Amino acid sequence: ADVAAMRGRPPTGARAQDVYARFIVAVSRLKGLHKALAPSLGREGYLLTVGPLSASIEAETAAGRFYGLMTLAQLAARDAAGRWSLPQVQVADWPAMRWRGLSDDLALGPAPTMSYLKRRVRILAAFKGNLYAPFVSSGSYDPQRALPADDALSAVQLAQLRAYAARYHVELVPQPAPPADSVARVTAQRAARPSAAVVSLAADSRAGYPDAPGGFGSDAASLGGARIVWTGYVPDDAAALSSLSKQTIVANARYGAAASFVDFLRPFSQAGLAQFVAPAAQNWNRIYPDLAYAARNVSAFVRDGQATPGVIGMLETVWQGDGEALFANTWYPVTFALSAAWQAGESDEHAFQAAFGPAFFGSVDGRIARDFEALQAAHDQLSADGNENTSDSFWVDPFPEARRADARLIAALRSQAQTVLQDVQTHASTPLSADALLAMRLAAARYDFAGRKLQLAKRFDELYADALAGAGHDDTRTPADLYAARSLLWEWSAELNSLRRLYAKAWRLERGSAGLPNALSKYDVWIADVTRLDGRLAEVVRDYLRAKTLPSRTALFAGLPAGNEPP
Repeated sequence: ADVAAMRGRPPTGARAQDVYARFIVAVSRLKGLHKALAPSLGREGYLLTVGPLSASIEAETAAGRFYGLMTLAQLAARDAAGRWSLPQVQVADWPAMRWRGLSDDLALGPAPTMSYLKRRVRILAAFKGNLYAPFVSSGSYDPQRALPADDALSAVQLAQLRAYAARYHVELVPQPAPPADSVARVTAQRAARPSAAVVSLAADSRAGYPDAPGGFGSDAASLGGARIVWTGYVPDDAAALSSLSKQTIVANARYGAAASFVDFLRPFSQAGLAQFVAPAAQNWNRIYPDLAYAARNVSAFVRDGQATPGVIGMLETVWQGDGEALFANTWYPVTFALSAAWQAGESDEHAFQAAFGPAFFGSVDGRIARDFEALQAAHDQLSADGNENTSDSFWVDPFPEARRADARLIAALRSQAQTVLQDVQTHASTPLSADALLAMRLAAARYDFAGRKLQLAKRFDELYADALAGAGHDDTRTPADLYAARSLLWEWSAELNSLRRLYAKAWRLERGSAGLPNALSKYDVWIADVTRLDGRLAEVVRDYLRAKTLPSRTALFAGLPAGNEPP
């Protein structure tokens, strides 16, 4: 009634605040002439109209109306003064791909908490994803088949998560992790005859795994009871592929940045098999995902998948098998993949990056986009020698001369990392996704220390060499060098303890305390190693003050695991 009374007159003063506080959103099925849009909108499309005092969302299904609301939420913008606004628009929108999902590795390591799994589902749905396919341990399906881990998801929890996901129009399709003997056999067959490996893996899927709850829903009856079979190579035997049950759905995993993926998709399409394109978040064994590479992989693969008959959707893959990966690091590549699967054609990662801060963090602070560019630059600098496993680069012992990077590279790496650290600590407002912001901060701190430890090791050697040069004839210079070298070790230990605390905080947001001592063990080992080196150097100082002699650099480190070569 208030809005009707104001029709035709712009609100002013206190009355304006009252009216805008009552901004109305009407949600309904398609009405009037809009009913003609039903064939185009399909089962998940919607029509969104935003006017000066109200908005309407029309769709033929509950899923379509839900996605209309998600778009309305993402259109809302808040300026620096905290004032909200909406653009006046009319949007007709529907997905390019039927299934837009996430394949999530939960089988290795402690399972996330139920609250964090539900958060995964909500964000998946907010970015118009409708399929969540986690890898889980076999004990999650049937405890009698294997000894389930205490920190694995139970069948009851999976059922609860499936019911929760359904509220957000997300289909839960758990995938049991394959038995080790199956993986070994298929790997051997792949080397000898790729198509035989595909057939073998499909057979394991039919006979070796218990039934997954759910399937693909009654709206796709032809896919009911289907199994997802993963492959990452091109089969060479069309007849073998044609013999596979048409209930088999191929997850076509291609993690490269090829210009075209058509040749990888065509054999399965010609065999009449349904398939997912399965790009990757490029997060495994990395301090932070390789965002640029992931974007190229997704953009081209999804584009070609949309043009290939039989491709039913996209499954973005997140692997966490290194024992220390955080899912929160992957939100950017995961949501970009969901966006690419919804939109037709090839997606523009730069346009997505500009919109990501407001949509995901609820922040108009433009520095967030700059921070993703800085994290990418830090990754590129740390992996400049061709080693993409930047997490390994963080852990290796910095003392061997062969591991000393160019000083300019170290300076550039630390500059990019410190840009992110400064921004994250001073962002004006990021009301959403605190876990992702913390993960960015942790990644930047790890990049920074990956460079700093090389500087510490280099300076340590310089000081010890100078102490050796003055030993026995300069009692001011040598002790000063030795104490300065010890102070570097104290800095090293303090930085590790700070990173340890930050990592534990980020871990608890995802997994609670499950598995945390094991996840922190590398930090504990490294801190202990640095403490031993400091103890040895303290003995050297005492011995020098008494005898005026120093051991050689080699003798100083003898028997000590300087740094942390992973045990």
